[in-house]
Amino acid sequence: MFCLSSTAQAGENLSLYGYYHLQTATFGFLMDETVPCSDGPCKVSDFTNVVFMDIRRQADPDDIFDDLLGIPRALELGYKIILSFEALLAETRISFEEFEHQMGLLSLKLRQKGYLRPDVIHAIFIIDEPWNYFISLEDQEMALGVVNRYFPGYPTIINYSIGELRASFRAIPEALDIVAFDAYYFNEDRTEITPEGMQTFLDDAMLAIRTKAPGKPVIFIAQSFEQKEAGYFMPSADQMDWQMEYSLDQQRNPEIMGHLWFLLPSAIPEEATGIRGAIEFPEVLTRHRQIGIEVLNRANQKMRKK
Repeated sequence: MFCLSSTAQAGENLSLYGYYHLQTATFGFLMDETVPCSDGPCKVSDFTNVVFMDIRRQADPDDIFDDLLGIPRALELGYKIILSFEALLAETRISFEEFEHQMGLLSLKLRQKGYLRPDVIHAIFIIDEPWNYFISLEDQEMALGVVNRYFPGYPTIINYSIGELRASFRAIPEALDIVAFDAYYFNEDRTEITPEGMQTFLDDAMLAIRTKAPGKPVIFIAQSFEQKEAGYFMPSADQMDWQMEYSLDQQRNPEIMGHLWFLLPSAIPEEATGIRGAIEFPEVLTRHRQIGIEVLNRANQKMRKK
């Protein structure tokens, strides 16, 4: 089992830990919930520190301002808030004129409510796996330009699949601040699952990022779901550790500043049939909590030294 204290540099740059798709109408509103860890109920906000707020993944876009579902409660719980426009771009395929209108309107609402501040909004998530949604480099650059116009100074994030990163002809926009990548290794197609094999798999992603976007901070979105129809299985406790150790190895991967798990809740069948998240695996939740408490304690100690 990993141990942060075993390496002086372990986790030094890691400041974000939590789940991707934690607070949405599609997957459920779990940032303030208690989940069934194997050793008893555990509160999600006790071992995570980041939450995505997606205006198009709420029952009502203004729910991000709701006292219980939105920004006010997230701040009370101590979360770093990442505004997400993923669904706006990927699912609606709106024109950039409409996207600019939506960004201007949201920026105005945030300013009026006193939330357009860097101590409230940590970063802006633009899009997930853009090439897989036929969003070109030019479109990514246009989206970044619009976001930077209405949210100047806020770090921007785009997430790429490992397949997108491996394609040498698919560039990463120069204006992007933080590169996220997802790498779902635990698939039955891989007959011999070893930590060395997984490390090689992840090294391919990091090499591509260093080549296409040298020096940019990185968020690793790691696997904590199963989807039997597609051959994906839930990683074991040891396999969870392999993924976490990769993020914690700051000598090897100093760019990694965030580690997110996909997924905590299970998808609604109508949305994504067969996807089961960590919430259905109490032993997995317990390991996520153990890791999270140690990672966040180290991050908090670092903050206090500043």
